[in-house]
Amino acid sequence: MKRIALGFSILLTAGLFVLMACNKKNNTVPEQDTEVQSAVLASYMNYVATDVDMMISFMGENSYLKHFYMEYPNSHLPDGTGTVTAIRGDTSGSAKQGYLRMSFNKTRCADGRSRDGSVFLNYTVGDNDPNAKYMHSPGFSGSVKFSAFRIDSFDVNVDTSDGGYLKIRNTLPSGVYDPKKTNLTWSIDGKLKFTHIYDPRKNMTWEGHLTKILANTSSTAVVVTTTTSINWFNAVIQYKGTVMGKVPVASENGALTPTAFNMNINNVYPLVRDFKCTPDPIGGVTYTAGNNANTGTMVAIPNQHHPFVSGVASFTIGDQYPREIYYGNEGHASFTQGAEATLPVTQCDNTGEVLIKGVAYRVDFMK
Repeated sequence: MKRIALGFSILLTAGLFVLMACNKKNNTVPEQDTEVQSAVLASYMNYVATDVDMMISFMGENSYLKHFYMEYPNSHLPDGTGTVTAIRGDTSGSAKQGYLRMSFNKTRCADGRSRDGSVFLNYTVGDNDPNAKYMHSPGFSGSVKFSAFRIDSFDVNVDTSDGGYLKIRNTLPSGVYDPKKTNLTWSIDGKLKFTHIYDPRKNMTWEGHLTKILANTSSTAVVVTTTTSINWFNAVIQYKGTVMGKVPVASENGALTPTAFNMNINNVYPLVRDFKCTPDPIGGVTYTAGNNANTGTMVAIPNQHHPFVSGVASFTIGDQYPREIYYGNEGHASFTQGAEATLPVTQCDNTGEVLIKGVAYRVDFMK
């Protein structure tokens, strides 16, 4: 009888183990978050917004025929396409109200991008300084408007029905300043709509509140005096501030969904554009004819594409885990050591990293 009872006990115990094994849930490893395209798209909109500001900046210093956005040499056609024009004018004949306009006609530009349409800045000259018509003048400000403006595959506009706008203002408090001690600064505030010309699922929105800093104001190669034009070709620009908006994010089945994002640019490591730096120094070549049909010269064309080459931004997209974007500062470990740490030497390239849960993913920003 004891042996029989022991046998039943063993069977009962074995049955319990089998039952527990059957009810035990399988441990599954959560899928790793590797989504980085949203950071690339948001960064592209930052690039376009700051480029619009730089168009204004060149015109605002009366540089109409020499800037990053001129047509690629010898690319214009007999029908008038492929050209760029820029002018300054008075609004309705008023000496106090003026406008700046840069217009493209299906143009291949020196920075490698395709543009069409026009960018305007409408400005008002204040009574305190009737000469404040220039980007370097304290108090200079205006509102940006677009007319059928297109860059790459996007139509860019201020959607006034949705509160859209774009304003640029020189934020230097006084016209009397020492460029050796004080950097010129501007504010860029706006809300833009990016409409994809082929696929409405790729539409995007951008709302930015940026401070633009001429980081090398003290250089005489950039600012000779407080009343002379800025030489933007030698400028190093920093951008600080916040950006928000929507970009398309692909689901597991490939469907694109407009998803809200937020970006905060690090105050210690702002985004930087160095206009002496271009990842691809040669944009192409053109042929310059000589005195007769048998002579001529092949001339290299400098590339005027100037991406963000350094900086750090925190980035959130939808309900995903927060990211960090490193612009050209690959090797983020230095940054995590604290504000006193020095980031690696800036590389003149168009790549960066998106850090997600301690894993860095290399990205190529849109060119």
